[in-house]
Amino acid sequence: METLLQTLGAEPVDWNNKTECCGAGLTLADDSVILDLTGKILLNAKNHGANCMVVACPMCHVNLDMKQSAVEKKLGQRIGLPVYYLSDLVGLALGIAAKELNIDKHFVAVK
Repeated sequence: METLLQTLGAEPVDWNNKTECCGAGLTLADDSVILDLTGKILLNAKNHGANCMVVACPMCHVNLDMKQSAVEKKLGQRIGLPVYYLSDLVGLALGIAAKELNIDKHFVAVK
């Protein structure tokens, strides 16, 4: 994924939790575990200089994007990392408008 992102013009950040699972399968069963795992991933990325997240997994997108406000409330701090599907960035690089890709429908607003 990092090689593709670099080819698209992005600058991937090296961070500790880039291959950690967000707990996808527990999304409906145990929200507290999801918030802990997602918080760990988001904070680690932010603390290493990331200004957004890129995922290929739909469950990662749900947990990192949709649940980010709940994570912020639980941690008592703003994270504010927009979350993109890898296909969003491919589309943008090909000249497809963000509106057409429905990036405006994501929960964390793009800066």
